[in-house]
Amino acid sequence: MKIKIKGFITSKKNELYSDCADNYNFSQEYNKFAISDGVSKSFFPKIWSKHLVKNYVFHDHLNQGEFIKKSQEDWQEEVDIRMQLENVKYYTRNAYNNKVPGLATFVGLQFLVDKKTWTAQALGDSFLFFVPRGSTQLENETTILSSKSQPIVFDNFPDYLSSIGNNHKGHEEKIIDETLAEGTFYLMTDALAEWFLKGIGIKQAIEKLENIATQEHFLFSIIEDERNSNRLNDDDSAILIIELSDDGKEHFSYSEVKVSMLSDLIKKEQEDLEGKNDPHFRVDEKLHSYDIQKTGIAEILGYVSEEPQITQEGLPSKEVIYNTEQATTIDGSKGENNSEVMPGKKEPDFDTDQLETKDQNGEMIKDELTENLSRNVETIFHKF
Repeated sequence: MKIKIKGFITSKKNELYSDCADNYNFSQEYNKFAISDGVSKSFFPKIWSKHLVKNYVFHDHLNQGEFIKKSQEDWQEEVDIRMQLENVKYYTRNAYNNKVPGLATFVGLQFLVDKKTWTAQALGDSFLFFVPRGSTQLENETTILSSKSQPIVFDNFPDYLSSIGNNHKGHEEKIIDETLAEGTFYLMTDALAEWFLKGIGIKQAIEKLENIATQEHFLFSIIEDERNSNRLNDDDSAILIIELSDDGKEHFSYSEVKVSMLSDLIKKEQEDLEGKNDPHFRVDEKLHSYDIQKTGIAEILGYVSEEPQITQEGLPSKEVIYNTEQATTIDGSKGENNSEVMPGKKEPDFDTDQLETKDQNGEMIKDELTENLSRNVETIFHKF
């Protein structure tokens, strides 16, 4: 079997790659692929999703319990290190002391060379789709794997794996020893999965995805176009596309690998945001190399404006709304820990150095900044 694999990932509009809680990974050695979506209001979800996909694909002989345990140990070790930093916020420290877990959805796929079969598992609203080559009745012939029951409804209460203990939510769905056949596997987190099923339809979605060759093309043709058309929700989005074709050989070979790894995108992003020391570095070069829609207006202005930067701390009449004793429930109802979120209370995103401050109406200041600054950005750019 010959394998081609592509992978693309991005964050919410006006957020950075480093804000993205989705993650994926793959191993050519073990023919394993995984994708995960960290639940944003849990504790360090980005770290949790990262370790889940890593430990699934790079360990061939771990059973389900061992794979989760190893991921939990790695998550805890990294969180412990972060808690030793001097600038840890009080609400993060309280959540850590209260053993608030990270939560994430998960899909794993493995090709078994000897058996010529594939095995997969899914929990939450991340999905696996398999479309046989030459399929003419896509709605009937597409294999769909998810722990969501029919009819599929996308909401804010997915099943998940927990980074602490056995307080997982939902029942994992599996496909075991399915015969390998020519076709394409799609592993997607929830925003793209909903778009694939309901936003644009399977046939049209496949036609668009088949033509995507680069991360930039993905951002323009899928993310920007479909968000602007209101067919794709503004959420972290990740997809792995694995195409199988029969070349008559017994072993697996990878003829094409075009996967944008989140760690590489973050590294490049950090280099861009640190700026260049060249005083002749032009605004249009910055905008060309770093899409204004990706960075957000405030980040762009940090480079091109001579005005003092506006900070969240300097804005008046804002307050942080958070009850540290009620921080463990994710869905706003009685949770596994039997605590309850108080009415009107908002949980912070713990996986950040700065709390996203909210106003009296619960709206994000960042959105207000972006809206206000965007009205003046053209005028500011004319200074240059």
